[in-house]
Amino acid sequence: MLRPKASISSRNRLILPDYQARGCEEARAGGMASSSYIPPLATNEAERQQAVDRAIGKARTVHKKLQKLVDEAAQRFHTPMAALSIIDNQRQWFAATHGFNDPETPRAISFCAHAILNPDEVLVVGDATQDRRFAANPVVRFKPNVRFYAGAPVVDEDGFALGALCVIDQQARLPEVDREFLANLAAEASRLLAED
Repeated sequence: MLRPKASISSRNRLILPDYQARGCEEARAGGMASSSYIPPLATNEAERQQAVDRAIGKARTVHKKLQKLVDEAAQRFHTPMAALSIIDNQRQWFAATHGFNDPETPRAISFCAHAILNPDEVLVVGDATQDRRFAANPVVRFKPNVRFYAGAPVVDEDGFALGALCVIDQQARLPEVDREFLANLAAEASRLLAED
């Protein structure tokens, strides 16, 4: 099977093609309502959103420290992409990324929006094409062709899952990953977001 080519920036980072180019226009056009890949909202969504609003402001001030955690995750798991996401009511905003430059994506196509539904667990998807939650997702069907995902929820001191620290690959992998290591990085991100 031919793999789509991705461009490489001057800093040797994979730059994702525009996620709106083919499949993600569904997210913008409102054709998402019947799609199986849309994550449900958290039961405490209104309160969680208030915590998210605070976290986004804080994330901007500690960006360099968050970036180090994301780079460490990509290096440890040998993945071309990694990110620290914060899940807003309509979008997935990236506080730090490795391997791509998109500042945000619609929440409706976010793997991390699934991860925050179980704040005490690391979500691991070995092959997204074989997982009914993600197989129809435009980021799986089209570029960037996500196959593997592992995401540890970033939870604030009040217990609200703000987003996730995740690693991503375009190759399927066995789901046995070092969940504890990823969870520890997410816990450090949570600590940084709580700093005064």
